[in-house]
Amino acid sequence: MFDGSGPMPDGEEVEVWVPPLIPVADVAGVIGRLPKLRLVQAVSAGVEPYRGHIPDGVVLCNARGCTTRGPRSGPSGR
Repeated sequence: MFDGSGPMPDGEEVEVWVPPLIPVADVAGVIGRLPKLRLVQAVSAGVEPYRGHIPDGVVLCNARGCTTRGPRSGPSGR
C-alpha cells in the first residue's frame, strides 16, 4: 500500500494506492508506475482527479459516508 507520503516505493510491489487528500500533481504518472495496481482508495468523497486515469481492472473507491462521529446511542439517534 502506498499512501502518498514519503518517497514512492518500488512500483512493482504496490497493489493498493491511497492517495493523499490533496491530489498529487501527476496522477497519470503515478498510476503509470504501478503495474500491479488493483485498487485506488480515495480519502474523500470526490474521485474526479482519478477517474480518467484508472486502467481497466483497477477498482476506484471513494470515502463517501465515512465520518468521524461515533455510533449514536439509543433508537432515536440521540
